This record gives sequence, structure tokens and C-alpha cells, in this order.
Amino acid sequence: MKRNDLMMEKSDYVAIKKVLNFHKHYQDYAHKETLDALREQLENTTVCSASELPKGVVRLKSKVTVASKSGWWNTFQVMLHDDGDNKEGQISVKSTLGAALIGRSIGDVVLVGMPNSPLSLEIKEVKWAINEDEELAILKE
Repeated sequence: MKRNDLMMEKSDYVAIKKVLNFHKHYQDYAHKETLDALREQLENTTVCSASELPKGVVRLKSKVTVASKSGWWNTFQVMLHDDGDNKEGQISVKSTLGAALIGRSIGDVVLVGMPNSPLSLEIKEVKWAINEDEELAILKE
């Protein structure tokens, strides 16, 4: 896997696709650009099984540590729904940062923020929060 290639496990891909399909039926102006970017990312993503997904790829429920060049760093958990934004340390995949991180790998650099002053963040660490039993439960839904 090359740096900045996008990879997703199949159940994550399907779950995100369902959310995006729901959002195309109403006008969500607050998230429009992010959702459009996420749709485009999905078109360029390699989808694979959980056993084929390399360690270090950001997936749903992953805890991801990012750092800026200035030395600022933080750890976030990438969640599927908006309620993740309401809990400390959790971000929705529909947020600008969540959409930028999903499918990326340790060492990748993502740009977030305003177009005229983006913040460059490097992915330093990824910890998967789900185990195979939870994954099987997700696949059965």
C-alpha cells in the first residue's frame, strides 16, 4: 500500500455509503462539501475484507492520533454518526476531519480547515477499536 492510498474494510464502506445515500435525499448545507468529498473518496477507495486490511488504516471506531508540524497533537475516535461529535474525543465521519481521516494510514498527511489556511495533520497512530465478533455483528445488520 502506497502512502495516501485509500483502503476500507467492506462493512465500513457499506455503512458510510448508506449514510451518504440518506444524505443525498435532503439538503444538508452544513456538510455538503464534506459529504461530496467523502463520496469522491469512496469512488477511489480499495475495498477489502477485514483480514486483508493492513494494520494502521483508519476505519470506523478507530482511535487516531494526529499531529501538526507545530507540535500540537490529539487523539480522536472516528464514528459513523453525528452523535460522535457530542462526546469528547469522538468525531463523525461526516465531519471535515473524520472524512479526511477515514481510509488513510499511519504516515499519511491530511489537510483540514479553511481553504485559504488549511491545517496539515500527520496520522501518527491508529488503534482499531472493534474485534472480529463486533465486525460480524455489523455485517449481519
